[in-house]
Amino acid sequence: MKISVIIPHFRGDAYIRDCLESLKAQEYHSFDETLPELPPTYTGERTLIDEIPQVEVIIVKDGCGDEVDAVCAEYPELDIKIFSTGAKKDKPKGVAAARNIGLKNVTGDYVLFIDSDDYISVQSFEGMLTKAKENPGMMVRLVQKKTWFKRESQLTKEEEKRLQKEQEMAEIEAALKEGSDDDNAAAGDDFGE
Repeated sequence: MKISVIIPHFRGDAYIRDCLESLKAQEYHSFDETLPELPPTYTGERTLIDEIPQVEVIIVKDGCGDEVDAVCAEYPELDIKIFSTGAKKDKPKGVAAARNIGLKNVTGDYVLFIDSDDYISVQSFEGMLTKAKENPGMMVRLVQKKTWFKRESQLTKEEEKRLQKEQEMAEIEAALKEGSDDDNAAAGDDFGE
């Protein structure tokens, strides 16, 4: 199983790093049955995919310079292929033309379009593949969440929310345990005499 990710790129080399980082960070918890419990970063349900997919990343340069080539070289663990629309610098042919060039070069079973200034959550591929298996022949679309900041800022905010939830759960569990201990102590008093 293979996912082809098509990324049209005009400008924004700083943002494409966030995009590539999000592809590199994909997690597949349902496939790893040795995990005793889901890690705290995982917010979805355990799903059933048969295998961890191969991922090819197709970047289509559209009127940009070669700076993106150097950025891509920073990700040797990703199977990145770079194409061009043939547009002159700062005269892009447009996102549709770039996506069509990407489509002509895919080798995957599934195709995902991502803009070069966007990023996806760590469970996106697993969720997408699960929905595709549940609904063969149907198009699966990821939900877009607007953020006006870089990925690392979003991850920090998500980590703060997760830690706050963990703290709240720990307080609830402590209160329940304390109440349970009080009940057991009272019940013990009845049996002790």
